[in-house]
Amino acid sequence: MAKERRQQIVEAAARIFNEQGYHRASMAEIASAVGMLKGSLYYYFQSKDELLFEVILTPLQKLVDALESVGRSELPATEAVRQAIRRHVVMSAEYYPTLAVIAQERFDFLGEPYRSRIMALHRRYRQLWLDLLRRGAADGQLRGDLDPSLATFAILGMCNWMHRWYRPDGPASAEAIADAFASLVLHGLRASGAAPGPAADGQGPETDGARP
Repeated sequence: MAKERRQQIVEAAARIFNEQGYHRASMAEIASAVGMLKGSLYYYFQSKDELLFEVILTPLQKLVDALESVGRSELPATEAVRQAIRRHVVMSAEYYPTLAVIAQERFDFLGEPYRSRIMALHRRYRQLWLDLLRRGAADGQLRGDLDPSLATFAILGMCNWMHRWYRPDGPASAEAIADAFASLVLHGLRASGAAPGPAADGQGPETDGARP
């Protein structure tokens, strides 16, 4: 029962943090959302920092694990990039609105040890993208004249910006969005003569589904 109650609190906190931002959200609002008094909330979480940490830790770790798996694979770099984008986008939908919270908060305000653990995961995720793009350039699958750091920021910026317009009930599936994003990226990254990845299954998101 306590485990289920903690999960209810985490889900309510993710929704409220996404709607209001971490700093404007209050523990009293989160407690009310799950039908308890604010004081009772502290039985499960000692602080708002701890609650935010609990909200974001599992999805962020899963993002890192997914990209590590892609990096260990023997896929050609173009297909590895496609798979990495797909996993990021699909997980953003699966863990909506939690990954939306991750995308819009900086976390430098978090107290220790929460801040160090979260920032380490962020750095690890970016480094895995850098490694993937550098490997692709070295193999001749991806362009070698592009700064891999800039390419990494561009890819993550595109994927993370989903939090501004994605809705689970929107007209485009996460898979279709991922295929559209991957197509955009690979047309810019693929080296001349490199084999393309599989054709996208979907047509990408409809323009009226963006909901800016």
